[in-house]
Amino acid sequence: MDRWTLHWLEASGELENSRADILANFEAAYRTPSGLLPPPGLDILVERLVGQTRPQMGIVGRAYRDTLFAMTVDPDNPNFTNSLQDGALLRQIVHEVHHCIRMAGPGYGWPLGEALVAKGSRGNLSASSTAAEPWERAVSAEHLRNSRRCESFSVYRL
Repeated sequence: MDRWTLHWLEASGELENSRADILANFEAAYRTPSGLLPPPGLDILVERLVGQTRPQMGIVGRAYRDTLFAMTVDPDNPNFTNSLQDGALLRQIVHEVHHCIRMAGPGYGWPLGEALVAKGSRGNLSASSTAAEPWERAVSAEHLRNSRRCESFSVYRL
């Protein structure tokens, strides 16, 4: 990870027990986009903030600019250990890297269509090494026809 520098912020709590697993996820994430484009130079803040993450995962990320993002973890969250092992942390890291890449280049665009394309390209980047998130998977026309929304609003019928 010669282009990424991890900054371990531990004033709000130590991460020694989780550091090796977190680092392994960052190393795997570093290799993810490298087959498509060179990894960008990044400073990455890694911090522990109890109760400040997504409850379902015990992690949350935030990109600040094209060269900086933060990954917040909560080892006290009962779902955190699963996120280290099931690919959730890896996907979140790749997600934040993609935000940084977009900030350095084309941005996201203002119209909804441009933003959707940007989000879709992020999904394709992480899908190269991780499973797709539930919201990144296309659903069949049959599934859409059977959904409650399709029954309620004829505009959505296929």
